[in-house]
Amino acid sequence: EVIFFSSFPADRGVIFKGTTIGMAPLEGMCSLENSGGINVDHSDLPIGAAATMAHEIGHNFGMSHDHEGCCVEATAEQGGCVMAAATGHPFPRVFSRCSKLDLDNYFQKGGGMCLFNMPDMKDLVGGKRCGNGFVEDGEECDCGEPEVRQACLSISR
Repeated sequence: EVIFFSSFPADRGVIFKGTTIGMAPLEGMCSLENSGGINVDHSDLPIGAAATMAHEIGHNFGMSHDHEGCCVEATAEQGGCVMAAATGHPFPRVFSRCSKLDLDNYFQKGGGMCLFNMPDMKDLVGGKRCGNGFVEDGEECDCGEPEVRQACLSISR
């Protein structure tokens, strides 16, 4: 059972009951009502949560659960494929050919176009500031956060 609630237009909450560890709308990417997904960090290993996130993001990008015979890329002993209806240990690390076809069909239908929209600089959370990775009015360059700043500065010299 899944219970949905919302406090703000882009703020969603979900309570999972039972064995559900993730949920995302099919083809929800770029939809105001359906973009996003919910994942539970259910494993002691980061790959467990990563596999669940990849699965749910796959749904956002139009990937259905793999049907019988779809996953030839990995055996069950190797973790199977990411879009299997149920996964476990070992965790999946590859997408099936069927998932790749689903993704291609999603993009062919025009899905995911918001991924190519550059945000309006005046709408960025936190406002203008040096180091946010965006070149704004009055800046010739913006090297981003301190971790990448040195590499950026040496390239721009």
